[in-house]
Amino acid sequence: MDLVKAVALIAFGSALLWGCGVEILAWSRRRRRGVRTVGTVVGHRSAGSPGTMQRSGVFEFTTENGQVVRAGSSLSTPRGPKIGTRIPVVYDPADPAGTADRPGVLAFKMAALLPVMLAIGTALVVYGLTFLA
Repeated sequence: MDLVKAVALIAFGSALLWGCGVEILAWSRRRRRGVRTVGTVVGHRSAGSPGTMQRSGVFEFTTENGQVVRAGSSLSTPRGPKIGTRIPVVYDPADPAGTADRPGVLAFKMAALLPVMLAIGTALVVYGLTFLA
């Protein structure tokens, strides 16, 4: 049973660390290639489980080459931004729809969420390894 528990803890911790690595690479790529512009909130997207009032903003912006892109924020809040609000947007020109987000959201993810997830992932892997020792 300890072997199963150890493997499960190591696998889950490793998955968290992998996800953190993917986020760090995406953030780094966006910092190097990212283009800043201004978008407008055009709607909301419900997030979370049914019965919760979590919403994220859906916004539109125009790229440097004139393409109008609609994207959604990766962070949900109880109220969400007001429709019609102009917001700053950062995107990678290679994939504007897939990489666009608000700079504040990206900073929050890197400064607040990422360290917590790195700590949890590392702790799970180390704890799992103690079962193998």
